[in-house]
Amino acid sequence: MHHSIEKRWLIKKFILKHMNEATSPLSEEAKNFKPGLYRHFKGGTYRAWFVGRSSEARDQEFVIYQSLDLGFIWIRPLAMFLEEVDVNGKKIPRFEYVGE
Repeated sequence: MHHSIEKRWLIKKFILKHMNEATSPLSEEAKNFKPGLYRHFKGGTYRAWFVGRSSEARDQEFVIYQSLDLGFIWIRPLAMFLEEVDVNGKKIPRFEYVGE
């Protein structure tokens, strides 16, 4: 039994080591992301829950958010969520923070 426990511990240690090597630290934008209510520039209010990563694209950060109007849950790349868009020659946030 002792060997079985030791073997499982070594496997777990190996997996965690390689997972940590494969996952880069969060960006400053992700660390500073503010969960809460956001208004999309085209209308609609959304609750942004948190920043996450895909198991397939561990270096890309996504915002997980939900439509308050329809209830749908969406993901969008963090950079796109935070970017500004051009509306009639004026730069405005794609999503504007409106509160908690």
